[in-house]
Amino acid sequence: MIMTTLKKDDFNWVDLGIRRNGMKVLFADRNVGAEQPQDFGTHSTWDEAMQITFDSKEVQIPEKEDLDLLIKMNDVDFIHNYNDTGKNGLLITGRNEFAKNSIFLPAAGYCDDSSLHDAGDYGDYWSRSLDDDLDIPLYLYFGNGDWWTDFNIRYFGHSVRPIMVIPEDN
Repeated sequence: MIMTTLKKDDFNWVDLGIRRNGMKVLFADRNVGAEQPQDFGTHSTWDEAMQITFDSKEVQIPEKEDLDLLIKMNDVDFIHNYNDTGKNGLLITGRNEFAKNSIFLPAAGYCDDSSLHDAGDYGDYWSRSLDDDLDIPLYLYFGNGDWWTDFNIRYFGHSVRPIMVIPEDN
């Protein structure tokens, strides 16, 4: 995969109320390589995902903690046929004053070499974090109404959902 520098303005940024160390964590409205929120986008190996560059230091690949907070601090529903697009995935909606804000994570499956597996049923999203003991990348997995963060093999192609981390007073 050849990746150019992505622009911050290529995405809309959604505030779901996630705060970490005095900073707002905003999630992009769509995956890297996607034109619409329901599009799968690009499936990247972990090494490819770590080479994605952005034109702003605030924009980055999420840490495991960001993905954990995304699930813990919001309402999460696995839905079918998102906005009549025929795509399944997680609809993540903020709580309290952020209840009008939501993002959709399509169940984009994963790639092994050039083959796509489990699209429509499962989603796999890379974090930039590595397991402390195993030095294996961590990712968000969902399907069948369950979701969690786990570790996975670097060469599988997973989706990437960027975040923007800015001071809370912005």
